[in-house]
Amino acid sequence: MENTTTLKRDLSLSHVVTMGLAWMSPMIFFTSFGVLHESSGGMLLAAYALAFIAILFTAASYGQMARAFPVSGSAYTYVSKAMNPFLGFLVGWAILLDYLFSCIVSVLMFGVNLNAQFPTIPSSVWILFITLIVMVINVIGIKPLANISKLFVLMQIIFIAGFCALLVYKALEGGVTTDLNPLAAHEGVSFSAILAGASLVCFSFLGFDSITTMAEETKEPKKTIPRAILLIVLSAGVMYFLTAYLIQLIVPGFSYNNVDSAGYELMQSIGGNVLAGIFTFVIIFSILSQGLSSMTTVTRLLFVMGRTSLLPKKFASLHPKYRTPVFNIVLMSIVSLSRS
Repeated sequence: MENTTTLKRDLSLSHVVTMGLAWMSPMIFFTSFGVLHESSGGMLLAAYALAFIAILFTAASYGQMARAFPVSGSAYTYVSKAMNPFLGFLVGWAILLDYLFSCIVSVLMFGVNLNAQFPTIPSSVWILFITLIVMVINVIGIKPLANISKLFVLMQIIFIAGFCALLVYKALEGGVTTDLNPLAAHEGVSFSAILAGASLVCFSFLGFDSITTMAEETKEPKKTIPRAILLIVLSAGVMYFLTAYLIQLIVPGFSYNNVDSAGYELMQSIGGNVLAGIFTFVIIFSILSQGLSSMTTVTRLLFVMGRTSLLPKKFASLHPKYRTPVFNIVLMSIVSLSRS
């Protein structure tokens, strides 16, 4: 039987912003700290500033397209309608893989992190647990999901603000003796090295585009989606800039043993085991929120692709009560389990 149910327009500006930040995960600054610090020669702030400029132009472009085509589908819809359906077909499959792998990685990372904290419980158990949680919350509806994401994003923002406050306290306590110029190049660090760091830093901003897949669940999408895109990029930029500046200013000579665990080592250096423990706790929930948002993104894209006959019509079906693409959600949950 053909489903005539439509997606429920429940999302406000704050919901959409937090959904985008949940996908982006502000804590990625710390989880990728070692790689980014090494690639930019310690000039994290300069790398973030260059990346921010590039991302701002991209975000402005997405905002214009969201005004012109206030429907779900992200770049797949924009390219199909503005350029050519065949090109849209290629773009659609490309971003589908991007969103799908993000969902799979989130589930996998959740299992790995929980297994590290509770070694007696296999990571496969945690992966199954998180997959079921993500699936159920996505099925229930977009607004409950957005409210949960808002809570987890707020948790990350509070942690980052607290970490920055601790750095300022240590600076005031010990006195700042380093150069206050945040963009002053370190000795021996070339501009090409900073550019290389900026190319990697761009990944820290990815996720603002994900909210364009939720346009048909957003109130006044022509206004809300472009504003949300700008707010997401600006909010992330402020958090990244401030944190990078304070680290560069207060612990300029910080060194780490392992590039992959540099963020954790930084926490231990600044606040000991207590801060490191809180950091791990927040990271786990940031991964959960990213998994929730990623599942929403990939299932909405599948919904649009089903509606335009790029995929079978079954992908465009919605549950009559919850008004969510339950078939897509269940299918993607199974795929996440099979690949994790």
